[in-house]
Amino acid sequence: MFGVITGIVLTAAVGAAVLELPKLIKRRKVKEAVVYGLMFVMGTALCIITGNDNNLPSPFRLLVWVYKPVNDWIAAMFSEGG
Repeated sequence: MFGVITGIVLTAAVGAAVLELPKLIKRRKVKEAVVYGLMFVMGTALCIITGNDNNLPSPFRLLVWVYKPVNDWIAAMFSEGG
């Protein structure tokens, strides 16, 4: 099952890249082509991972991890002066 899903996703990804990347390179938009390629590789990898029924953590956990210390600091500032 892993090979079939991976093959389908990779075939679609290569087809889309073959259609889009030459246009960007022909117009000399190298920076855009690099960003497109990086995002395309990340998106393809995520599609393969989720397509093979692997569990990915929610992106919300990253936001909580980043903003929890800030929230705690702000809450502490307001509770002390109250």
